[in-house]
Amino acid sequence: MPGERRADFVAAEGRVAASRRGDRLQMEATLIDGQGAVKRLSGKDLAAQLIGDWCRCETE
Repeated sequence: MPGERRADFVAAEGRVAASRRGDRLQMEATLIDGQGAVKRLSGKDLAAQLIGDWCRCETE
């Protein structure tokens, strides 16, 4: 689509996709937890999950 930029990142625990249309950035992730459960997150839910994971890593 014209004016849209997209990047995909694949990790062992899931996939994160980012796209930019004009000045808007959209991100969504498919995450797999330790039990194999799949979660699809985007927007504020994705940000909260990533911040929580980062905080846990900082304290370990």
